[in-house]
Amino acid sequence: MFPTLGQINTTPSEELSYFTNRVDELTAFNRILNIPEKQPIPVLMFYGVGGAGKSWMLKRLKQQIKAIPTVYLDLDPKVSEQSWGKEPSLAFAEIRRQLGTSIKCPRFDLAYTWLRYKEGRSEEPMFKGSGLLGNTWEFVVEVGSAAAEDVPFSSLGSWLVGKLTAPVNDWLSDKGLHDWLVSELGPKDFIKLKNQLPSEIYPELGQKLLLDLQENLPVNNGLTARAVVFLDTVEAIREDRSSTDRLDSAQSWLRELYHDESGLFVVIAGRDRLEWDRVNTAFASEKYLEQHLIGGLSKSDSTLFLSNCGITDSSLQDAILSVCYDEETQLIRPNSSIGYHPFSLGLCADTCQNVHSRGESIDPNSFRMDKGDIHELTRRFLRSMGGDGAYALWLKKLALTPQFDEIAAKVCFSEHASVERDAAWDELKTYSFFRPTQQAGWYSLHAKMREALSETLQIEHNTKWIEHHHRWQNYWQSLSENHEDLMAAKSWYHIWCTEPGTAKSKWNQLAKTTRQELRMADHYTLLDWWIPCEFDTSIDNEALRVQQADALNLLGVELWNATVGDRAANIQRAIECYEAALRVYTEEAFPQDWAMTQNNLANAYGDIPGGDRAANIQRAIECYEAAL
Repeated sequence: MFPTLGQINTTPSEELSYFTNRVDELTAFNRILNIPEKQPIPVLMFYGVGGAGKSWMLKRLKQQIKAIPTVYLDLDPKVSEQSWGKEPSLAFAEIRRQLGTSIKCPRFDLAYTWLRYKEGRSEEPMFKGSGLLGNTWEFVVEVGSAAAEDVPFSSLGSWLVGKLTAPVNDWLSDKGLHDWLVSELGPKDFIKLKNQLPSEIYPELGQKLLLDLQENLPVNNGLTARAVVFLDTVEAIREDRSSTDRLDSAQSWLRELYHDESGLFVVIAGRDRLEWDRVNTAFASEKYLEQHLIGGLSKSDSTLFLSNCGITDSSLQDAILSVCYDEETQLIRPNSSIGYHPFSLGLCADTCQNVHSRGESIDPNSFRMDKGDIHELTRRFLRSMGGDGAYALWLKKLALTPQFDEIAAKVCFSEHASVERDAAWDELKTYSFFRPTQQAGWYSLHAKMREALSETLQIEHNTKWIEHHHRWQNYWQSLSENHEDLMAAKSWYHIWCTEPGTAKSKWNQLAKTTRQELRMADHYTLLDWWIPCEFDTSIDNEALRVQQADALNLLGVELWNATVGDRAANIQRAIECYEAALRVYTEEAFPQDWAMTQNNLANAYGDIPGGDRAANIQRAIECYEAAL
């Protein structure tokens, strides 16, 4: 049988996954993509308020590229489970991994592997078995124990042939490493890396990657852009949501990804306009940085989306458009065209889908609410799920944990397998706010949906909110195999949500224990536990602000104590933590805590490697004097 003409066969999630008719933005992207070679391509920035569909747009832009390599990184740690701002080397490595085996990056591969070898960190999948850098790791391990004076500088290639096994040698040749090591500069690079400290290798990784790409990216029919890197949710890399301080430092690795000779086209999406010209005046020119404010979808695009989702009644469309109106962009730029938020449109379409599935009609007045009221829109969606409220409660419980897999989601619905449980999971995947993460098999809900669902449960049933956090805590703990693994971290997060003081004490004890036992790799892993904990020192709740400031101070101390990772980046993050804490610990209200934090800040400034040593020491002296 043929389907009825005009029959709707897609869900809102499918429509939103592929739909974004951003004509102006698409034009700007394609114009830069087609700049002739030997002309610089700018960084392209799309910024605007949350819910405007920037993520969908980036994914749509990525999908349309077929001729050159592409990379996509979401900087939101809830999606990636990585704090790229904490250790940019991981971001560089992920970019290199997504570029694939066909792109030769001998400088970066060698430097990154030496770095991890010197730190004793072999746990990364790229170093194991058939991983991208598996044989590079074997090579470094094999030659790493040789004394520098035993390595023949003048005949490094011949020495390697005799030193390594045939499969490793063949692999090194295939990946360009052998050619690099027998070139004029390769042996010098090898000897330098062998003798460098990790703190000396970290600052060179970005440039090494760009040099490799400049030489080895495939040509693109006479065009400058030979690969594209998409970076989403750039605002997530700061430590404290209320802080604009140290933003230039936090974004430094993003700027390192750009060079007008590399052939790498960098496309960024985030909430705020970039102010990179404060650091490098070249970025004041659109020749090197082009920025576009992204508002909501146009009325015609929004109406088309609703129609594709089976919402064709004009009065219902008008009611939905009214609540989805992009008020924030109009406040920022009054002369911009009127737009509508894709997130809100998707949630309205989800609501209508639920009601239609029961054969019921929808009253347009049920969408008459204040513009942009996500909480009320969420409550409207929960009502559309019908029944006894079990499905709505399930969503609220799922919103409490940052990420979940299929098993966890089903257990959250019911501990007993059933057809209904499987059907609920299948239905969840059709909703527009359901998000696969960058970790295969793991999922999350859209940040706005998570926040609205969690706050709704906390306000209406605080006892249940605590109870379900405890259930998640126990569930993840039951899957943990040791005190510092990923499941232990997930369990600890739920302690932080309900008992911040207890969570802080537990984490502090774990951090001290790993340091005392010299398990510094485990100590460094513990720093990631704070990734899903959003610090906002501007909130009204004084007790919570103090708890956050105390946690920021504690995190800063452990960052300062960390001996693994980029020392300079760790110190800069520690400074950001202390400065965020000082927005709560004022001298008048908390003199003792203020003085302690000033002392910590002085220690950090005094230990910054590199940079203007005299200026850093002077700043440290000022902090010590303040503490006194």
